[in-house]
Amino acid sequence: MCRTTRQRLTNGGHEPLVVQGDAASLPFPDDRFDAVFASFVLELLDTPEIGSALREWYRVLDPNGRLCVVSLSRRRAGPLTWLYEAIHDRWPTYVDCRPIYLRETLLETGFAVRDHRTTDICGLPVEVALCEPGSSRERFG
Repeated sequence: MCRTTRQRLTNGGHEPLVVQGDAASLPFPDDRFDAVFASFVLELLDTPEIGSALREWYRVLDPNGRLCVVSLSRRRAGPLTWLYEAIHDRWPTYVDCRPIYLRETLLETGFAVRDHRTTDICGLPVEVALCEPGSSRERFG
C-alpha cells in the first residue's frame, strides 16, 4: 500500500512522505506536519486505541495544521450497518473494521471540527471530517 500510494502521489506532482507504522506511536517530532490524512484507519483499532492514535496525530500536527479523517460511521446507522456489525462480531478477521462516531471522537480528543459530512458507500454510512487542533493544545502536552 505504501509503494502504490507513494507512486500515485508522486505521479500527481507531490513529494509524499508515506510510511508504515503504529498510528499510536509515530516516529516524528511534535508539530512536524501541516496536514495528516487518514482514510478508514480508526475503525480498525480497538476502542481504547482510537484515542491514543488521535492524540498522537494531534501531537505531530502543526498548531495551524489540518487533519482529514474518513471513517465508517454509526451515524445514520440502519439495517445494513447492523448486519455489517453482526458480521464483524462473528468474523472479525474477514470484516476487520466497525463503524464509529467519528465527529464525537474527534471533539473528545481536542480537535476542532471545521467541516463534517456524512455520505454512503455501498449503502454504509461514512463520515468525512476536516479538523484542526483545538485552541488548548497543551491539553495533551
